[in-house]
This record gives sequence, structure tokens and C-alpha cells, in this order.
Amino acid sequence: MWFAQGAKVPLAAAGRVNALMSDSAASDDSDLRNMVHPGTTVAASSLAAAELTGASGGDILDAIVLGYEVAGRINTAVIPGLREKGYHGCIVATFGAAASAGRLLGLDSIKMTHALSLAASSVGGIMAAAKTSTSREYHAGLAVMLGMEAALAAGRGYLGEPTIFDAAEGFFHIYGEGPKAPQVQRMCADKSTWHILTNMAIKMVPGGHTLHAIAEAAVRAAREGDVSSGDVESITVSMPGVTKLIGPQYPEDLVGMIHSSAFFLSSAIVKKDFTWGQLSMSNLSDPSIRELLGKVQVGPPPRQDLERFCEGGIVSITVKSGRTYTSTVYAPSGYSLHGIDWADVERKYKSLLPLAGVSGERISSGWTLIRNFDTAPNASALTSLL
Repeated sequence: MWFAQGAKVPLAAAGRVNALMSDSAASDDSDLRNMVHPGTTVAASSLAAAELTGASGGDILDAIVLGYEVAGRINTAVIPGLREKGYHGCIVATFGAAASAGRLLGLDSIKMTHALSLAASSVGGIMAAAKTSTSREYHAGLAVMLGMEAALAAGRGYLGEPTIFDAAEGFFHIYGEGPKAPQVQRMCADKSTWHILTNMAIKMVPGGHTLHAIAEAAVRAAREGDVSSGDVESITVSMPGVTKLIGPQYPEDLVGMIHSSAFFLSSAIVKKDFTWGQLSMSNLSDPSIRELLGKVQVGPPPRQDLERFCEGGIVSITVKSGRTYTSTVYAPSGYSLHGIDWADVERKYKSLLPLAGVSGERISSGWTLIRNFDTAPNASALTSLL
């Protein structure tokens, strides 16, 4: 287990605990189409399976990419049904864990089919619980455990139902918009339907990914007008399809903060920044931030350039003099289509690892290894530094 001084547990348990701990920082990645977080599951399952098999860094990266591809394509087939029906994205992320683990466990195509079929019969997760409790982290651990258990069972010869995805009352019917085998087959074959470079984003700050772009817009608008929090009359946010504030207007704890558009905007304006340390209890109780929470309101959704918005939004700050400062951010930083800078990833890594009690020397060694992970001899080269 990571951050546990070398403690060892069974394979699927290690993947589960590590995924839960990873997700607890609310700093994972997202498929921006419907906020599935595959990175946690594919990384946790791959590193755990690789410790068992002795796979190299290059093999681990292959397994991680496969997990993204499988999760991304299955996700395509359940958009928009999955989210509209209230299911959490961990349901899709489970398949990433199954595929990544299955790859490193040496499953052939037939056994991999059964691993994914078994995973389809095992999944679960409700969005409502993830927004208001630590069920979100539980979901991440559950997705890895179920995916890895499915891969292990298939590897031992356990058989699933190969037609479970496109059958009547099957997976796509329950979680998507109905059985649609021909369309799904086309989606799986057509690379234009999903691509890691056009749909994925890495979180560059913690919290709900839907809120990152509007926090960036708030920072830009506040800096442009050199806005003082005491001079703010109103804060208006506009996002495609959004007609009410996201999350609680007056959050009282960490779970509320990470899902609160009012907190993200108020904090961004007061600090004129949004960093890895922003989601803290001290900021939650900051009088300047608390004062602005009630001034946040939702404006009409944008009508122009809708194709450019990818979890983006428009923020307008009106000050008491009557002037308004507006900024538009179409997609959050870390969006793969816009490019991702290694310096930003390094900043993220070196901001989070100290919170787990990892020494500066190990953090530095780990970062060097990550930058060259394709040449790593095995998973333990990295996990031994955690």
C-alpha cells in the first residue's frame, strides 16, 4: 500500500486502498464529457498488478493506456444516459481497472472479454452520494477492486456473459439510452468518437473539475479590475446547460467546498488565484470569502460559441461603482487538447506528496523516475518511494 511504510495486502485490496487514497485528494483527471475519472483506477490497478507480475515501466504504461482506451470507448456508449440517470462515473472507470489489470496479468482476448463482461455485472455507484459525502472516494476504491477481481476471476477461467453490453436489458440499455449494438460497434471502431487527446483533462487544482474553468475566469476578471472583495456587488456565472448554482452556496466542510461553485468563485476573487492550498478549512472560514458567497448568482447560459465550451464558463464581477469585469474560459487548464506542461504536473506532484508525509528526497527521486517511467525496471522502483 502507498504511504504505509511498505505494508502488504492482497492484490485487489492494494488496488482498492491505493485508489481510495488517491481519490481522497480530489485531484485526479476527468473525461470532460461526463466527468468519469479513469486515471485513479487505471494507475492503481496497473501498479498493483505490476508489483505482482514484475512488469516493467513500459509494460505498465501500455496497460494504463489500454485502460483509458477501454473506459473511454465504453463511456462513449453511455453518454448522456449514465449521468442523466444519476449514476456515478466509477461505473465506467471499473472497466479501465479490469483492462489494465487484465493486460498485466496476461489475459488473452477471450479471457479479457470475460473480465469485462464480469465487470459489467459487478458495477455500482450513485452520483447523489458522491456529491455530499466521502462516497466518492469509496467509489474509486470499489471500481478498482471490482475491476481487478473480474480480471483475476477471468484469468482463472471464470466465464461471464459476452453479450452483456449490447443485449436487451444489458449494460448499454441500463446505463445508457438502450441497446444499440450497431452504433456501439461503430463507436468502438471509429477513433473520432473518443480520443485521450481531445476528451481528457488533468486537474491542475483540487476539487470538482466542473468548477475549475470558472475559477480561472474569476481569477482573470478579478486581476483585470484589481477587484477588492469589499467592493464586490455581485458575481455572475454562466455555463452551458447550467441554470442554478452547482453545489451548496454556503459549504460547511471539505466535501461541500470541493463541489461548490460559490466557494470556488468567491475564493478565487479574494485570493486572485486558485492553487493547491485553496481548499482548506481556514479559507472556508475566511470572512472575506464568506461575505462573497451570497453574492454569487447564475446568469443565462451562453448562446454563442457553444462548441468551444468544454466544462468552461463566463464570470462577471460587478463592483459597487457599477463597472463589470468579465472573463471567459472555455476549458480548464490541464485540458489535453490545449497541451499539458510538465512543469504544471511537477507542481501538482510536489504540492500533494508532502501531505502524505513523503520526504523531500523521495519526492525528488520519484519525480525523476516518473519523467522516465518507460525505462523503470518495475513498479516497485516507484512504489518503494511512496
